[in-house]
Amino acid sequence: MLVVNDLLADVILMLFAAPVVMAGFDYFRQQGATLAESAAYSILMMVMATAWIAQVLLMSGWTGGYLPILLLGAALAWTRLFFCRRRLLPHMASVYRFIGGHRLAATGLAMVWGYATVADILGISGFKGPAAAFWMHVADHPGSLLITADQSIPVLNHLVFTAPWQPDLAAPLALLGAYMVIGFGTYALARRYAWPPMAVTVSVLVTAMPRLVFQAVAGDGELLAAAAALVAILAIYRLVEQPLNIDLVMLLCALTFTIEGGKLCYLIVSVLAPLGGILFARRHGMDWLRQKSPLSAVHLVFALAVVAVFSQLGVVGANILWGRPWVGALPHHEVIFNPDPLMGTVGNILRYLVSSVDLPQWTDSMCQYVFGLRFSALMDLVYRLSVGAFTGTDGGRPDFHWTPGNVGSLSWFGPAGFLLVLPSVAVSLWRGPRRLKATALAMLAYWLLVALMVAWQPENVRFMTVFFVCSGFFMAFLLPPWRLGRNGCQLLQVLGVLQIVHVLLSGPG
Repeated sequence: MLVVNDLLADVILMLFAAPVVMAGFDYFRQQGATLAESAAYSILMMVMATAWIAQVLLMSGWTGGYLPILLLGAALAWTRLFFCRRRLLPHMASVYRFIGGHRLAATGLAMVWGYATVADILGISGFKGPAAAFWMHVADHPGSLLITADQSIPVLNHLVFTAPWQPDLAAPLALLGAYMVIGFGTYALARRYAWPPMAVTVSVLVTAMPRLVFQAVAGDGELLAAAAALVAILAIYRLVEQPLNIDLVMLLCALTFTIEGGKLCYLIVSVLAPLGGILFARRHGMDWLRQKSPLSAVHLVFALAVVAVFSQLGVVGANILWGRPWVGALPHHEVIFNPDPLMGTVGNILRYLVSSVDLPQWTDSMCQYVFGLRFSALMDLVYRLSVGAFTGTDGGRPDFHWTPGNVGSLSWFGPAGFLLVLPSVAVSLWRGPRRLKATALAMLAYWLLVALMVAWQPENVRFMTVFFVCSGFFMAFLLPPWRLGRNGCQLLQVLGVLQIVHVLLSGPG
């Protein structure tokens, strides 16, 4: 009977998710968004909707109403699809043509989805492991979580997908949704600076990064924050180009959905919020606020309802009210602050730069065979003679060691991360257009703040996911078509798909 109930819960979740994405896609297309923008918006909207409903019910102590509410939402979404069915066929035809024109990119995404499906069947997907102890404790305290918990409550935006009363597909669906959002969002932003072949190539290179592939199939939820941050940047771009209420709502929702566990949970918000405000003010000033829209009040109420939950002010307030630390942290997600503000920051910046040199494991063996010296030993020697000699262990906890081809929770971002993304940030800062330069400066500020505030340890790679995801589309500016033709794009796409295959064959651990 338990299996039947679990299967029924998964079916209800899918009955909710599929029409919400399709209805959202149709709505955003009606608002003038492109195919990629509509896909990124609608998928993240579905993920945020499930998280918002689950959090409201959890904090109110009525988690038993989750599936009935999903059924009601599914009925409303299917009803909307019925009335807009004549517009769906052209939309689906456009999506089919897009997939047909970019088969390599579609193949890479399909492989990740297929692997994640198998991994879910085998029980190795999702990110329920680190949260098990927290939910086991909460289960002993029925009623509203904000009142009955006797330990500090962590941020719930992404943690709520791991709750024991959630359908089994909740966590894998959220992770895969975030992965798709990153792919479509990267393409939508890259199209501002490149033609479709190059934009698709950039999207493949980003979604092929080893850490993103791992996070999509067996991660711990950090992909959700990265996807929300990328959509926030997309909303900022759209607001600067043409201010619409719906983009402002998506910006507010996505910004607050980036808030995740740990004492640095508001860091990316503190970086992207000023970016959006400055870019919007310089382009439109106060003119947009003087415009009157019959839907502005509805949008405002909707945004306030979402932001009130995603901002986690209720969780923080409850923790303080009951005399607990203001925010909790799951195991292995505790933040250890940097005790050496000056030299420690310099050392951490250089450590992250060295760590970003992410090469496959076989390169180490090949260097040993050809030159009689492992590349990892050479990197450690260079580090000790430069960074180690200059900063020592300031800013870091354990000794630093460069390791090639890390897999699982310590994996980095592959060759594209240090060969293309980091140079593209530098080039964008140097000669990029104003909007791109400001975004690159915001990403650099995020990198520096992480280096300043957090003591280095290998697990800190989780803070870098937002940086590499939100900086990935800069590659479209670094690689214009006169430098990389059609054959070059095809070659990079093939290499990206091969990297996805390599990561999947290496296993989630």
